Amino acid sequence: MLRDTAGRLRTVIRAPRGAARLEHRLLAAAVTALGGVAIAVNVPDISGFSGRLWVVSFVVAAPLIAIARLLPGINAVLALIVGAAGALVINVLVVQTMLSVDAWSPHAGVAAVGFVAALVWLVPNDRTSLPHTKGQVP
Repeated sequence: MLRDTAGRLRTVIRAPRGAARLEHRLLAAAVTALGGVAIAVNVPDISGFSGRLWVVSFVVAAPLIAIARLLPGINAVLALIVGAAGALVINVLVVQTMLSVDAWSPHAGVAAVGFVAALVWLVPNDRTSLPHTKGQVP
C-alpha cells in the first residue's frame, strides 16, 4: 500500500518530460502572481490559525512548485527538497531586500514572493523551449 501511494505521489508531482509551452508557463505565472496579490489583499480579513496557514502555505508552496518543475530529470522527492531550499532562499531574499529599503509589510511581502515565484515560472526548463534554439539541439 505504501509503495502504491508513493507511486501516485510521484505521478502527481512529476513534470511532463517535454518542455512546458510558453502559454502554459504564462498561465501558471499569472495564476501565481494573482494568487499572491489576492492573499496579500485579504490578509487583514483572514484571522486565526487557518488564515495564517493559507499565507504560510502560499509563501512556501508557490516558489517550491515553481522551482521543482525546473528539475524534471531528477527524483521527485529530491526535486521537492531542492524546491523547499529554493523557496526558503527566495523568502529570505525578499524579506532582506524589503527590510534594507525600509519597505517591509506583510502584505507587500506576500505579493513580492508571489511575483518572484511567477518570474520563476517563466524560466524555460530545457533548451528546446527557447525560440532561437528550435531545430538546433542535437
